[in-house]
Amino acid sequence: MKIKYNKVLAIVSAAVILFGAIFAAVGMILGVVRKNREKRCTYKLTATVCENVRSRDSDSKAVYPVYSYTYKGQQYRIRSSSGSYPPQFSVGEKVEMYIDPDDPKVFFVPDDKTTRTVSLVFTILGFVFAALGLFIPLAIAIARGRREAGSGEELVYVSNERSDGALDGDYISSVAEYNRYEDEDSRYD
Repeated sequence: MKIKYNKVLAIVSAAVILFGAIFAAVGMILGVVRKNREKRCTYKLTATVCENVRSRDSDSKAVYPVYSYTYKGQQYRIRSSSGSYPPQFSVGEKVEMYIDPDDPKVFFVPDDKTTRTVSLVFTILGFVFAALGLFIPLAIAIARGRREAGSGEELVYVSNERSDGALDGDYISSVAEYNRYEDEDSRYD
């Protein structure tokens, strides 16, 4: 069973668009989660970066800051869910932090730009891939149209003396046919 080129192109295009949509959705979800955390965390305090912990994934070099802070007399020590390489904060560095007064383990650090950057990169790449998925078939269609328009169906009159001495004059329907005619004629030489 022969699959038509247009079907393959449609499948590839749809896959690229879907890939881009997933990337953009992940980026936007990360952005929404960050904004919700920002709204939820209203109590401002100063935390200390007590250590930078390597990722548990052996392939990753990401380092996650561990924050230490006190709220209502209780000491908290919590690892950030966003890591970076090189580390964004030094051990001992003081950072401004906002926590959720109802759940002090939920926090937001305005100076931590990792989540914002990842969200932005995913969203932009997603839209770029989706645009490519739309653009590729359009570009191919334009190229096909130019190729078909450029082949022109002009008539060419050829008059050649063949090896047997007879004149051969024919109307040839296209430039491509003229080139084939020339190739056949050169075999007589």
